[in-house]
Amino acid sequence: MFAFDAQRPKLRKGSSAGERTFFVFRQRIATVWETVAASLKSMSLPPALSTETRMAALEKAAEVRRARAELKDRLKMGSVSLQEVLDAASNDEMIGKTKMLTVLESLPGLGKVKARRLLDEIGIADTRRVRGLGDNQRRRLLESVS
Repeated sequence: MFAFDAQRPKLRKGSSAGERTFFVFRQRIATVWETVAASLKSMSLPPALSTETRMAALEKAAEVRRARAELKDRLKMGSVSLQEVLDAASNDEMIGKTKMLTVLESLPGLGKVKARRLLDEIGIADTRRVRGLGDNQRRRLLESVS
């Protein structure tokens, strides 16, 4: 794949300081290049998927995106509450895998800044998913939003 074809440099006796500096620099580059080339060779490739498998995965991903968009719309309209979403997270995989920040941003009256600030105050990471919340985090979140 990649190869560093040049031979390792050799330093002559009586070389100038500039030549010695260049020699050390070139040795270091050769060492780094060999390390990078070795790590690239050892990297595994993702599994090859058949066309049917890939299409099924794409359809499933599109369906999940549609369902999350619908959930966000229902939260914005107020037809579903945060309590209901938290309760449904244990049974519904799609809701459980939704990021908590996305859910809070969808609530009326909470935007991106207020939602992040609320998560920081409670001690919930921005990347935490709904199913990953602990009991105390759920309780504090519901108290803050109510």
